[in-house]
Amino acid sequence: MTNERVYADLYVHLHAERLLEVTQDIACTLKDTAGVITVYFGDECRHSLYVAYNPKQVDAETLMQLIQYQCERAVRVANIFTRLPAANANN
Repeated sequence: MTNERVYADLYVHLHAERLLEVTQDIACTLKDTAGVITVYFGDECRHSLYVAYNPKQVDAETLMQLIQYQCERAVRVANIFTRLPAANANN
């Protein structure tokens, strides 16, 4: 399959200190990054940041560098999940 899409999810837990001050900056920076599909802060836990991205365009290490630049106390990647699209039901 030449048109197969690959997505990865990055989950980062951010420290509370200065978090409210930088969430908008983090979101804008990531959304402007090539390969980033979605940026989402958890509803119940604003310390949770989820980023869906195309690993063929950007890697998790680059995203973490961008996050750490905005929020110096951001911890390292907690989980990286790669998900592949479901197989075509007609096959």
